[in-house]
Amino acid sequence: MADVDFDGMLDMDLDVIHRPPPLPVGTYRVLVEDKQYIKSAKKGTDGCEFTFSGWEPQDDVDKDELEEYLTQPGSDLQSYKRSGNDTTFWMTPKTLWRLKEFIEKCGVSAQGPLGKALEECKGQNVLCFLDQTPGRDGGVFNEIKSFTEA
Repeated sequence: MADVDFDGMLDMDLDVIHRPPPLPVGTYRVLVEDKQYIKSAKKGTDGCEFTFSGWEPQDDVDKDELEEYLTQPGSDLQSYKRSGNDTTFWMTPKTLWRLKEFIEKCGVSAQGPLGKALEECKGQNVLCFLDQTPGRDGGVFNEIKSFTEA
C-alpha cells in the first residue's frame, strides 16, 4: 500500500472529495485473499471474515456501467476493496452449513477439520454475485449476495 500523505490530505479542498461509486451489479471472479477470525461486537458471536482481491467482471456485468465506474477518481478493479468487511460467516451450530458451502464453492474438499479447510480457501478463486444495497445514509453500497464455483 502506498504511503499516505496526511498533510496533503489536510490541504485538499472539500469539493474534490467524493464518495466512491459502487461497482456495477453482476458476477465477479475473485481471489480469496485472506481470512481472519472475529467476534461480533454485540453478542460476541465467533465469525470467519474473508477478504477478496482481483475483481474480474463476468459477462453479466453491464459494460457501460463498468466503464463509467472506472472513470471515477480512484476507481480501479485491482485495488477495489469493499468498505468494511468483505464477507463474514458467523460460526454457530445453525449457520455452519453456510461456511461449509462456501468452502466447497472455493474448490476445497469438505472432508476433514473445518480449520484446515478454511486455511485451504486462501488463494482459491470463486465467483461472487455483487448487488447494490441502499445505505441508511442515502448512499448505495455493494453487497455480496452469493457465491458459485469459479
